[in-house]
Amino acid sequence: MKHILHLYSNLMNLYGDWGNVAVLEHRLNNRGIVTTVDKINTVNEVDFNIYDFIYIGSGTENSLLACMQDIKHNKDALLAYIESNKPMLVTGNSHEIFGKTITDYKGTNHKMLGLLEFETIQENTRITGDCKAKVLFMEDNVDPIVGFINRAGGKQIGNIERPFFIEPLE
Repeated sequence: MKHILHLYSNLMNLYGDWGNVAVLEHRLNNRGIVTTVDKINTVNEVDFNIYDFIYIGSGTENSLLACMQDIKHNKDALLAYIESNKPMLVTGNSHEIFGKTITDYKGTNHKMLGLLEFETIQENTRITGDCKAKVLFMEDNVDPIVGFINRAGGKQIGNIERPFFIEPLE
């Protein structure tokens, strides 16, 4: 049996991110791998070690900060999960929780978990529209993935590796 944690399924579900977890559960079950999903919206007493996979979706900038206020009390437990080499998938802006800081467009600096060496600086703009993503770890002749992007404008400074390079669709 595989045990999946959909962390912050209420706050970090901006674009129906629950669908990603539902598809994962469905595909695993179709392969004969019995799977259960727990939807947890606060980590007060979560034992991360019982999970085989953790998913966090995308959310608004305010939702992201609310999640940070909740998860910071369990930073060590989350770090232990990560260091045990169990997989996590964080989509959209949820990866920013793991960086050092977010400076919002008003100039307010928000301390994040600091598990990764990057800082996010937001601008008072939004990046929206169709986009394509080149998968950086695959051969050059692979067709790009086409999607939609809607996020705060700005930049990230520091050491952050991404599996995709995203650019506007022409």
